[in-house]
Amino acid sequence: MSRESTRLWAGIGLGAVVGSVVGYLVFTEQGRRTVSSLQRTVDDVAQALGESQSVVRQLSGVAEEGRRVVEAFRRGRTAPRTW
Repeated sequence: MSRESTRLWAGIGLGAVVGSVVGYLVFTEQGRRTVSSLQRTVDDVAQALGESQSVVRQLSGVAEEGRRVVEAFRRGRTAPRTW
């Protein structure tokens, strides 16, 4: 079998598998429940990532304030407070 022929059959096989999965998810009750469950999970993960991003921003601000204090201490003066 030539390389092109092997690639063709691999593509056909992959297309059949993907088509079967999509058909199952769209056309069966169990598949629709699975999709619904996955959507809730993805929404939960997205919400958690958003919350994590907020925490990272807050921690970044704290780290920056700490850096300013250390730099001011090294220069022998009081750091200006930003809070």
